[in-house]
Order: sequence, then structure tokens, then C-alpha cells
Amino acid sequence: MVGKRKIAHYLTALTLAVLFLFSLPHISFGKEIVFFLLPLPFIILAVLAPYPSLGINILLGLALSVCVGKKVALGFVLVVSLFSWVVGWLMHYSFRTSTIILIGIILGTLGTGLFFMTAGHGYLFEWRENFDQAAVDSFSYYKEQGVKEEKLALLHKTMNQLSGIIRKSFPAIIVITTTALVSFNYFLAGRLLANLGYRARLILSVSQWRIPDRFIWVFIAAFFSIWIGRAIPGMATPVGSAASPVNSAATPMALDFLYRIGLNLMILMLAAYLVQGFILVNFFLKKWNWPVFLRVLLYLLLVLQPLFLIAIILWGIFEVWFNFRKVKANREV
Repeated sequence: MVGKRKIAHYLTALTLAVLFLFSLPHISFGKEIVFFLLPLPFIILAVLAPYPSLGINILLGLALSVCVGKKVALGFVLVVSLFSWVVGWLMHYSFRTSTIILIGIILGTLGTGLFFMTAGHGYLFEWRENFDQAAVDSFSYYKEQGVKEEKLALLHKTMNQLSGIIRKSFPAIIVITTTALVSFNYFLAGRLLANLGYRARLILSVSQWRIPDRFIWVFIAAFFSIWIGRAIPGMATPVGSAASPVNSAATPMALDFLYRIGLNLMILMLAAYLVQGFILVNFFLKKWNWPVFLRVLLYLLLVLQPLFLIAIILWGIFEVWFNFRKVKANREV
């Protein structure tokens, strides 16, 4: 058990962390840092005092939303404080790592989705406007630089396609962001508490984590959903014509819905296999005793080169069949 003196240290550190979070919105990139670190104090409080911390988390959420300065932030911060409390409560009672992260992701995704469908629709609209404006600015810049008309037309088409993909893949973006948020704060909270003497249960090291093999079928199904949703309308004659195999307006809508589902599933699976690929890289670099400095340089190189990212995703997918780390199936999380 944790002594009273250590609990006092926790609360002191937590108070300083909250004060630090209060100051972040007033500095450059502060709000982004607040967003990513927001669950941390709530999780730590819930681990130390599961039931009293529920009310404290709500009060802290109210205080932080006032600090951010937007009324609409209130709902979002309360959502984060509540799912963070659940994560901390599960950590306190030593649930499995996979259970904690999965429940945190589900609650965080549902809460964030509900927020954006209600009070947060203004944020979503603002985000879309900023993306469209960035695309317009980029197009204007290349035009001023004297880029040829053919290349400008190709760039304009690519930007429109990218904008459409991002708009349709917003659910996957929410899930990926929530997953990163929950996982990062969970492991960071566990590490901080362990350093202070609190024994949190982490059943599996990150280097041994792998995606269950059966999820490859989700990846394959997503591929065919995208292919059917896009290939069939392109092969069909115009809708409504006598020779058209697609004769009702409902069918193209159904195909577009199938495409959206496949697109979001594909993005989620690619993100998961990218993480698995990086875990493979980290596993072998540790096995070969690479210094931390060289590992960081290699990670930067891999992140900055799209072809390397594709190679890492493929490596993560091939892990399903080749099991490069020789991780047993029962070690899957």
C-alpha cells in the first residue's frame, strides 16, 4: 500500500500538473498539449482515490473548461474526465491492460462522438473550414510559383479527393485519436505511479503486443468494401438508363455507405498495423542493442519517409503469418 507521505507527494505533484495545464492554453501549441495530457491528472486521481475522485474530476473538468475559455469546451472536458475516471478506477482494481484500454477507447469514442454530434458541431465545422482554407492556400502558392496548368489541375483534383476522404473517414480519425489518447495516458500514468511506489498491473510489455490474427479478415473485408463501393458504380452505365444494372437511387447510396464503412475500417486497420510494425522495429532494435540516440534518429527517418511507413505497415501485416518475434497466440492483447 502507499503511505500517507507518498499520497501527499502525489497530490502535490498533481496540483502542480493541474496548474501547469491551466497555463498551457496561453502559450503556443498549449491547447494541443492540454488536449493530449488532459486525461492524466484525472486517471491518477481515480487510481489513488477511486470514489472521492469522481466528484473531484468533475470539478477539475469544470475548472479546465473555464481555463480554455469556450463554453462548448465544457462538454468535451467533462467527457474526458469521466472516461479517464473509469480508466483510473479499472487500474485501481488491477484489471487487465487490454480490458482497461479497450473500455477507455469505447467510452472515449462514444463520448467524443456524442460531443461532436451535439455541442461540438461548431468545432467540426471549423476544422473542415481550416482544412479547406489550407488546401486553397497551398494551391495559390503553387500557382504563384509558376507551376504548369496540367500539374495545377492534378494538384486540385488530388486535394479534392483528399478532402473527400478525410470528411468520410472522420469516425476513424476519432477512434485513432481516442486510442492514442487513452493508451498514452494509461501507460504514462502507470509509469509515474510505479516510480512513486504505486504498483500498477501491466500484464504485457509493449514489445510483446500484437494484433489478433483474426483481424486480418477485417482488413480484407475493408479492402473489398472499398473496391465494391467504388468499382461497381464506375463499371455501371448511368443510373436510370434502361441498360443500367443500377436502376434506383438507393443502390448508389448503399454503395457509398459500403465505401464509407470500408474506408474507415481500412484506416483503422492500417493504423493498427503501423503501430505493430513500429513495435517490431523497436523489438529488434532492442534485441540488437542499438543506442537510444540511433533509435530516435531511425524513428524520425521512418516517420518522414512515406515509403518507409508503407514498408512498416506491410511488415506489421506479415507478422500475422510469419510471427517474427515468436510471440505465442495466447500473448495477444
